[in-house]
Amino acid sequence: MVEPIGGASTGALVPPDDYFDVIKHICKKYDILLILDEVMTGMGRTGAMYAYEHWNIKADIIALSKGLTSGYFPVGAILTTDEIVDDMMEKGGFAHGHTLAGNPMGCAVALEVYNVIEDEGLVENSAKMGKLLIQGLNKLAKRYSIIGQVRGKGLLTAIEIVKPGTKKDIFPPEMDVNHLIADWAFKDGLILYPRRPINGLRGDHILIAPPLISDKAVIEELLELLDKTLARSMFMLG
Repeated sequence: MVEPIGGASTGALVPPDDYFDVIKHICKKYDILLILDEVMTGMGRTGAMYAYEHWNIKADIIALSKGLTSGYFPVGAILTTDEIVDDMMEKGGFAHGHTLAGNPMGCAVALEVYNVIEDEGLVENSAKMGKLLIQGLNKLAKRYSIIGQVRGKGLLTAIEIVKPGTKKDIFPPEMDVNHLIADWAFKDGLILYPRRPINGLRGDHILIAPPLISDKAVIEELLELLDKTLARSMFMLG
């Protein structure tokens, strides 16, 4: 079980190009099902409908939520193969359920969101705007040494925060630097997602994930506000 691209836990961490070749080999050798967590990365977020499409892999089970209804209704779902479904049905079916399973409203919202994503070309827009965003973040990284790394695909991106000029040295956890930066950004009108990548306990990264409908003007405004926040961060933490 793996996120194709890291979400909140690792901050848009993209695996090496040969990573999934190794995973596929292991799964095939030991007859292991490959389950992909696309809750955060699915539905166009990374510039592909599903993040696994960036690599030549085929999953056995895919978990979806969040972007499935664009936050308008709580829905979770799985995609799987006919082989797995047929095997389950032959053995008595899916022996689980809950009160709101198969909710008609949730299904209707999910279908409409999917149609909007397809009709308005939001997957392609995510890929295009994502390139502009990452280019802009890399420019900021050259200007502000508090950024240790820029990473991500599409409109799921992040910056790793380090002690200025060190590239790798992290701030003490008790300083809560990721939240400090997020709070400064919020005062400037920018919403960021602060997290800690090292077992959730140490290190600092900031997720940057604007809406799939973002255009060039939105990306430029985001980068302008982030520039302002980083300047303040360098002054306060440098």
